[in-house]
Amino acid sequence: MDNMTDIRITQDSLHTLTALCLSALPHECCGLLTAPVSSNGQEAAITITGVVPVANIHPQPETGFAFDPAEWVEAYFRITKNRQHIAGMYHSHPSSPPVPSVRDLEGLPQEEASTHWIVSLSNPQRPAVKPYRRNGNQLTAIPLVIA
Repeated sequence: MDNMTDIRITQDSLHTLTALCLSALPHECCGLLTAPVSSNGQEAAITITGVVPVANIHPQPETGFAFDPAEWVEAYFRITKNRQHIAGMYHSHPSSPPVPSVRDLEGLPQEEASTHWIVSLSNPQRPAVKPYRRNGNQLTAIPLVIA
């Protein structure tokens, strides 16, 4: 994923992602995004095909997120057992745009190869979804393609 110029997500996965985030209102929600692993064990072209929620255990879930460590580990093993890989992580912004904050960087695990997605629910009728890629201590927006 070092030369990533865009990332794809299936329409079904995009619908699941936004529905999960909406159902968590007024709290932020977080989780993992998965993609298939090719038959030779290498990552396939990156198309998000699964959404795995992970409980938000942040003490102030209206304004922050933190992945539940036990659910994270369980999800990781379930994902790899099903011949998938973690292609990204997501969280929602209940009332702000899909722009990363300093607090967002603090909540994200230090996965250099993963994408990080923000789902803005400031207009719940039209959630805005934006993927990013971590570059050191900042997140850089990458184009989103709906597959």
